[in-house]
Amino acid sequence: MDFTEAQTVETKGQAGAPSPGEGPAKNGRRRWIAFIVLLAALVVGGVYGGRRYLRSLNWESTDDAAIEGHVVAISTKVAGQVIEVKITDNQLVREGQELVIIDPADYRAKLDAATAALSAAKAKKLAAMANVMLVEITATAGVDQAQSGLEVAEASVKAAETQVDTAKSQLEQAKAQVAAALAAVAQAQADVKVAESDAERADTEMKRYDAVRETAAVSRQQIDLIESNQRSAHAKLSAAKEKVTAMQSQAAAAKATEAVASQSITQAQTALEQAKAKLGEARAKLRSAKSGKEQMEISKAQAAGADAEIALAEAQVRQAELQLSYTSIRAPRAGRITRKSVEKGAYVQAGQSLSAIVSDEVWVVANFKETQLRQMRPGQKAEIRVDTYRGDVFEGHVDSIQSGTGARFSLLPPENATGNFVKIVQRVPVKIVFEKKDEDRLLVPGMSVIAEVKVK
Repeated sequence: MDFTEAQTVETKGQAGAPSPGEGPAKNGRRRWIAFIVLLAALVVGGVYGGRRYLRSLNWESTDDAAIEGHVVAISTKVAGQVIEVKITDNQLVREGQELVIIDPADYRAKLDAATAALSAAKAKKLAAMANVMLVEITATAGVDQAQSGLEVAEASVKAAETQVDTAKSQLEQAKAQVAAALAAVAQAQADVKVAESDAERADTEMKRYDAVRETAAVSRQQIDLIESNQRSAHAKLSAAKEKVTAMQSQAAAAKATEAVASQSITQAQTALEQAKAKLGEARAKLRSAKSGKEQMEISKAQAAGADAEIALAEAQVRQAELQLSYTSIRAPRAGRITRKSVEKGAYVQAGQSLSAIVSDEVWVVANFKETQLRQMRPGQKAEIRVDTYRGDVFEGHVDSIQSGTGARFSLLPPENATGNFVKIVQRVPVKIVFEKKDEDRLLVPGMSVIAEVKVK
């Protein structure tokens, strides 16, 4: 019987009429019992209050605390129809375990198409490289050949120019020879005239001496001299005529040489024009061959473009492989399945929540008043009492203290500058971890606890 019941009994005893058999001794005994009960209650209350007071000097406590844990939402990265669900509510799963399978047919077809596109890009790259090699060989050979042809054409032009110069020199020499031959013919003709004049004079003188030959007026010696002079004059005349003939022959030969030299000039000039034409063709071929190098650069650019296409195709293959792998949804960590909301045959969208995994790793978040944190530090001993297991004490320690009050990180934090300021004692979340895991006790996020931290 506690103090309240004693008071009730005493009150009833006083209110009721004394029975005929009750005496003063019985009433005194009741008062004594009530006094003892009251004294015991005061002693027990004093001891309990004293212990709580003494404990409050070294411990800070709060009932605004709850168990927290890792809750991982399971969602899909791709859309599709669910063909198999391998989990049930509250099932324990290990990390990497397959949970849900989405129909992979569409994504496998995308992967095949991406793989085919990659093969086509690689084939295009091989063709581009082969074309680069072919163009490079052709362009190099063409440039070398055109350069050689240009050098030959330039040499031909120089040779033709030399032939033209030689033919001109020969023509000048032939003209000089013709002029000399004509001068010699003129001189020989003049000598013929002189010889004819001498022969006529000798004939005339011979005729005059023939008229007096029979007389003794002219000696035989003089006649012989005149005859000798006549024969010499006619011999000189014949020699002069022969010389004229010879000089005319030389003049004719010189003119023929001049004609040949003139024709050689024409031929040499024609050959020079042809050589210049070939030189122009050789230069055009060289320009064309050099343009082949530009074609080679174009081919190399096409090959580089093929590399870019291969890189794009490889990226598409990797993306298709990822999307195909996403059709098998696996557990990101070990824990228990909660809030399962997927069934076989359902069509899910990308990002849709299917379930959640609650990890076995739990801790306590205790919201202490800001006035309780003066001496609180990480590492201090803590005692945890879970409402589910009243009377049981779980040991722990302070892991960390949040850098900010709970209100500061709320959806609508208080704004004291608005003019409606009312000072309220704020609470700061403190993370407390368990010293050891109790496999026999169910500790899940959301359970209410009372947390106490020894600060002294």
